[in-house]
Amino acid sequence: MNFKINQKVKLIAPLPYLKTSENMPMLRPPDLVAIDEIGEVLSIKIS
Repeated sequence: MNFKINQKVKLIAPLPYLKTSENMPMLRPPDLVAIDEIGEVLSIKIS
């Protein structure tokens, strides 16, 4: 998948958990983001 900065994105299937993008990443419960919620790509980190 190729994403671009400011691209609108949304989930198409529920996930078992979400990983945060904080300095110390954490696994969070999936109910933080609804399936119909639209987000925006703010940055891309390649590791």
